[in-house]
Amino acid sequence: MPMYDSQGRLVDLGRALREIYLALDEQNPDAHDCIWRVSKAMGIDFVRDCVERAKEVHAQGGLERPNGAGQRTLGGVFFVVLKETMGIEAYREITLTRYRRLVLRREKARSRYSQSTTTPSESSAPEQANTFD
Repeated sequence: MPMYDSQGRLVDLGRALREIYLALDEQNPDAHDCIWRVSKAMGIDFVRDCVERAKEVHAQGGLERPNGAGQRTLGGVFFVVLKETMGIEAYREITLTRYRRLVLRREKARSRYSQSTTTPSESSAPEQANTFD
């Protein structure tokens, strides 16, 4: 299926994505897959706008990494901008692979199961008679 930009021009998606990967200096194949998924769902212009916003944030001092170990790369800033712009739920829905969704569903089900089968606390257990007196 062909992709068009906001002005109705046909876009060579492969070429546009390569330009984005180079602009972000992004070499991680998982990041490439994520950017590809977002561009298919939201459009290449949306992704390009997020790249421009990420460049602005990065030029103004960037963002700290969550663990405090320095600054995020331009690619890291891009993904933060992307998540904030799309919303985390939409981002997850678009970018998670089918396998990862299955794993997350299983983890969520296990969590619910473990919460519903917790052992009763000692205060709710019936008291037993002391037979050693």
